[in-house]
Amino acid sequence: HHMAHATYVAGLLLVHQLRLDEALIRLQTTQALAASSGNSQLRAQSLEYQGAVHFLAGRWSEAKSVQKQLMFHYQLRNYLPNKLGGNHLISTNS
Repeated sequence: HHMAHATYVAGLLLVHQLRLDEALIRLQTTQALAASSGNSQLRAQSLEYQGAVHFLAGRWSEAKSVQKQLMFHYQLRNYLPNKLGGNHLISTNS
């Protein structure tokens, strides 16, 4: 999982430098590494920045697609622990 974090930080640096295409590759790699290591939070963070990169580059449909993936990710993350009887951070019951 250290490789996923290192790749994420490299992606953030590239976003800061406005090297958006390179940043997107790093963030997509982070997403895959985070998913394979089970790091749900890092996967979500990489998706958030992928959406931001597409937004900054003016790629509206790609930004929208990433936001849909992110919403699905959060819905799934909050749904499964509840259905499996475990705890989750955000309660859907008020």
